[in-house]
Amino acid sequence: MKYDGFIDTIGGDVINSGSKQLKNNSSIMLVGNICKSNFELNIMPFIIRGINLIGINAESCKNTDRKKAWKTLYKIVCDKKLKKIYKECAFNQVINQIKNFNNKN
Repeated sequence: MKYDGFIDTIGGDVINSGSKQLKNNSSIMLVGNICKSNFELNIMPFIIRGINLIGINAESCKNTDRKKAWKTLYKIVCDKKLKKIYKECAFNQVINQIKNFNNKN
C-alpha cells in the first residue's frame, strides 16, 4: 500500500487498479468519467481497509462552496512541496517516464 488517496478524473478501471494501492482509511475522490461511467470493482479492499469512495458533483454545489474549493486547490497547487510528487513531461514521453518510475521503485 502506497497512497493515502487519489483523485480520479478519468473513470472506468482507474478506481479498481488505484484502490489496490491505497493505505488503510484512505479515500478516492471521483470527479469525472472521461473514459466511461461503469467499471468492475472488488468491494473487499473498501470494506477491509476502510477506504472511502467520495463522489463530487460540482454542478450541484453552491457558488460559495466552489470558490472555497478553488481557493484551497490554488494554495495546494502553489505549494512548492507539490512539485516533489509529480513530474511534467511531453505526451510522447509518458511511456518512458513510466518505465523510469517503475525501474526506480
